[in-house]
Amino acid sequence: MEIDKKKIAGLVLLLLGSCTYGETDLYNRQRGKVTIALDWGEAAVPDSAAFYFYPFGENIAQVRMAGGNGFEGTLPAGRYQVMVVNTTHSGLTLYTDRGYDKANAYVKTDTDTNRTQPREDGQQLIVSPLDLCGAGLSQVTVGKEPASYVAYPVQQVFSVRLDVVLVGTLSIDRLEGELSGVAASVHIPTATPDFSEPAAVGFDLKQQAPGRFRSSATVLGLHPKGALDNEKAKNHLRLYVWLADQRRFVSELDVTALVKEAMENQTEGVVAATIKLALAVDPSKPQGFDLQIVEWNTGTGWAGEEEY
Repeated sequence: MEIDKKKIAGLVLLLLGSCTYGETDLYNRQRGKVTIALDWGEAAVPDSAAFYFYPFGENIAQVRMAGGNGFEGTLPAGRYQVMVVNTTHSGLTLYTDRGYDKANAYVKTDTDTNRTQPREDGQQLIVSPLDLCGAGLSQVTVGKEPASYVAYPVQQVFSVRLDVVLVGTLSIDRLEGELSGVAASVHIPTATPDFSEPAAVGFDLKQQAPGRFRSSATVLGLHPKGALDNEKAKNHLRLYVWLADQRRFVSELDVTALVKEAMENQTEGVVAATIKLALAVDPSKPQGFDLQIVEWNTGTGWAGEEEY
């Protein structure tokens, strides 16, 4: 009997087509479409953002890159916790492989050996982090029906500006500083600073006028609740002072109350304060000098005077 090769070929193609269709249909049933819009408020919309989809109970996320306006795509059906973060941050290391609840950003260590000297409180010296914006969605369901959500990223780094006014007869050549008791990490989905291991941030103070210096730094968090009663969480200002004859001494001051007041009066993510210090020769001190707080005020300006 002569075999009709055309019929056999057609049958094979039909079987292959049916198999492919069935697999595609099953694949589609196991996936779903999800849209996550990003509302940046009054902030500028970035060019891109990273979306971390954590399946419930798992530490490793499925990562999707998208534009700054949001994400639209398909994912395996299931429930997710989602973290969104911008891609332009710096001075930070993101830990994203420990699950949604431990998706933290950690500030990198400051390796400026010109300033650093061992701290008695054991706090690590860190750099100033820059431009970390993030948000979280505690439950996103992907299924048969398309799902839409909105996330609201917030800036998780804020600026600290400290103006120092020095009075006294000694001539100051240069100032550098460190502020301790700041947060070393932040939980990105909830923008919650972590003070479990407080750190210190270093900064330079630039001379604006004779006896007047200004610094700026950025931090993830400055003042945890209960800091006034917790020695480990207190804010200490360490100043490295170079005199005109290049002698140097180091002084450390408790500024916890000042920082608390400045935090309460912050505007638009900027914490600002002016501190007035008296510097004098004091042979009874280990380094022969004494630095004392005369007064302070919070907010912009030099203790109410015109800015330089």
